[in-house]
Amino acid sequence: MMFFCIKLRQKSEFLMILDYYESPLKRKYKAVLTKPHQPFFILGVIIAIWNIAVIGFAVKGKLDIDTVAFHTFGMSALMPTALFLGFLFTVLYRFLLVMPFLQKEYMSVFWTLTASTLISQVGFFTNSYITLVGMLLLTAAQAMALRIFVSAYAKSTVKDKGEIFLILSSFSFGIVASALFAASILYPAFLSFAISISFYVYAVGVVFMVAQKMIPNFFTIYFGVEQPQKSIPAIVLLLTSLIGVAIARGALSQEILLVSNTIGLAATTVIFWKNRFIFRKAPPILWVLQLGSIWLWIGFAAGVAEGVGIEYLNNLSQAHIFGIGFITTLIIGFGSRVSMGHSGRKIVADKSTTFIFSLMFLMVPVRLIGIYIPLFLDISVALWSFIFIFWTYKYLPMLLSD
Repeated sequence: MMFFCIKLRQKSEFLMILDYYESPLKRKYKAVLTKPHQPFFILGVIIAIWNIAVIGFAVKGKLDIDTVAFHTFGMSALMPTALFLGFLFTVLYRFLLVMPFLQKEYMSVFWTLTASTLISQVGFFTNSYITLVGMLLLTAAQAMALRIFVSAYAKSTVKDKGEIFLILSSFSFGIVASALFAASILYPAFLSFAISISFYVYAVGVVFMVAQKMIPNFFTIYFGVEQPQKSIPAIVLLLTSLIGVAIARGALSQEILLVSNTIGLAATTVIFWKNRFIFRKAPPILWVLQLGSIWLWIGFAAGVAEGVGIEYLNNLSQAHIFGIGFITTLIIGFGSRVSMGHSGRKIVADKSTTFIFSLMFLMVPVRLIGIYIPLFLDISVALWSFIFIFWTYKYLPMLLSD
């Protein structure tokens, strides 16, 4: 009986008790906070819509802001952090077979991240030192989360924690990048390294590691086949190549860029060959993950082509293939899946969800053409906004469900 009381007390520490005598709005608010993916995903989508909307006006000269810093900080640091934390606080304890994260833990991170978002965005329009405070708060939020994750990692008795170690290692680069963003307010020379580390090592790296952990499992279950043993050396090599690409972009080294992308392309090819069983006919909820994965290979191929001097390919080409094709496609795919699964719905892409997935496929070439033709840049901004607004309309009720 005493053991039962202790377990019940432990459970009450991480579940918010819903008082059904409270107002429906307050009850709904509490219910949303009981599932960590819900507040973080909502914040991430808001950041995505806001950032692109502002950039749409800024490129027209209607807003006086540093568009490069605003866009890259928002889309390679703020938005990924919100989405990564929503995912990791939801599933990481399951990977590690430990107790779920306490609500007071993940909500302290959430409020710090929210404060970082609000303060940094105000700062971009007012004063750079306000932006500095927001960037430091993002660094703090990431450090708080990593401390929680490392503690769970240390307590876990799971024998093979290699992939989790690589996920957390990739996530740790977000702290480095956010600190560099903050330092760039005082020393602008740091900005290029902040952007490259935040995007290539942090954003691309974490999405890649999460995909490596999750996608083969989804396809193994669906096709009823045995999952092949993962090539950890190839995975490590790919992550190392992303660090090399980040260094090359920050230092403007064409030689390092070519070598790093060549290694990344080779590693991706090996990984795809090992997991070739996933590249077969599948329903939309799975083929969107196939599509996102293929963009990773294409991104490295574009980097190699740029490295050898092929005309019309530059850093924006690779950045948007990775950013829209790989990262955003997988985020939309994973976000849809998590929203359906954790609201008790059947995990299947209906016609409207399939429509969103199809628009993501269209989004990449439109944005790449927009590098050279301003009209397509405008179309890509409108398309991005429509995709995320439509996704929010479709999935917000699931994220707000009890």
